[in-house]
Amino acid sequence: AQQEGGDPAPSTPPPTPESSPAPPAKPSPPAGAPEDTLSDPAVLQKGQGMAIVTGGISIVFGLAYLALVFLMDSRGGQMQPPPPEAFM
Repeated sequence: AQQEGGDPAPSTPPPTPESSPAPPAKPSPPAGAPEDTLSDPAVLQKGQGMAIVTGGISIVFGLAYLALVFLMDSRGGQMQPPPPEAFM
């Protein structure tokens, strides 16, 4: 389309990062959920506390197993096959 003076219509400049639309808003919280618990990352969600406790217990068991294997291995002694009488 041309203007009355015969000049072509000015084109719109490409959008710049400053003029780009804002990112979409965060989804609204579910009905009945308190607002502050969803926005506060320090608050644990349901089940996260139990997951942390069981993870800690499994780490303790793993370290205890490694310590026990280390202690039993450090006692020395050679592994020998059982005597032939054990196969009867």
